[in-house]
Amino acid sequence: MPNESGFRLRLKEADKAARTSLPAAAAAIEHPVKALTDHVDASGHGRSAAATSAFQHCTWLADHVASRQAHAAQVVRDTADALAAIIDVYRQADGQA
Repeated sequence: MPNESGFRLRLKEADKAARTSLPAAAAAIEHPVKALTDHVDASGHGRSAAATSAFQHCTWLADHVASRQAHAAQVVRDTADALAAIIDVYRQADGQA
């Protein structure tokens, strides 16, 4: 849809990104979160203090990475929602809705 300044928005491609590509990207980003947060017994029962400390550090790191992955997935979902809303406004303004 061109306007006076030559700006062009390809609604079909943008709609595909908002409704298919971005949600798929969010799902792919979020996929490893469960695996990262499924920990075995972190109590250190029967391990040396150094092994327990290392395991607890790895558990913390995995939780931190999982949290960032989950946040990134939410940002992508929010972007998809915003893009879908923008597309709806353009379609309404252009009489396509």
